[in-house]
Amino acid sequence: MRLLLWDIDHTLVRTTDFDREVYLRVAAEAVGVEEPRLPPSGAGRTEPQTVDALLGLNGVGPRRRRRMLPHVLERLREGLTADPDRMRALGGVLPGARAAMRRAAALEDLFVGVATGNLRGVAEAKLSAFGLDRHVDWRRTGYGDDAPTKTGVVARARRAAGSLRGQPFPAERTLLVGDSPADAAVARAGQARVLGVASGRASPRELILAGADAVLPDLADTGAFADAVLRLLR
Repeated sequence: MRLLLWDIDHTLVRTTDFDREVYLRVAAEAVGVEEPRLPPSGAGRTEPQTVDALLGLNGVGPRRRRRMLPHVLERLREGLTADPDRMRALGGVLPGARAAMRRAAALEDLFVGVATGNLRGVAEAKLSAFGLDRHVDWRRTGYGDDAPTKTGVVARARRAAGSLRGQPFPAERTLLVGDSPADAAVARAGQARVLGVASGRASPRELILAGADAVLPDLADTGAFADAVLRLLR
């Protein structure tokens, strides 16, 4: 058996404008300013890492950040899951993602889960809002609140998937599909093979240099995607 793990943001869906709205609202409430500063793109970071960076950028010291983090993350979770209509209005499914997910789910001897920096609940909300949730097994998943880094999130997803079959999934039988250098670095860390998708901010070259085993420009060519999956997991 083999395991495929989907990244979500900029790989399957783009919800940047919706996320920004929620982050600005939650950050303003947390730090008490009308126009809080937001960190650069959170691509490849877990949600806790992004919130920690946000609080630091707005003058919150390390000790106070640790105290504030659980509450701010919960407010963020509430905001990002509260309005799927708004999420759909401001976001969308990336080209080919829906067909690629259907194809992956239909491949023989392949379990399909998620490895995302999103919080538990937020990941489900994003895929559910766009009708993509039916193509993954949420029991085989790692979330941003499971581990501080994307590599740790993938390790958590592998353990979860392995516990369901009674034996671990080896890294060479696990494939992460993602768009960021942090996703690609999972291969260098020995946690999975990585199929980079250059639908985010990173170029194909940047993904290869970061450690991706192969790169597609996007998911628009379902046949090329399926061929890459089978080649990397054979």
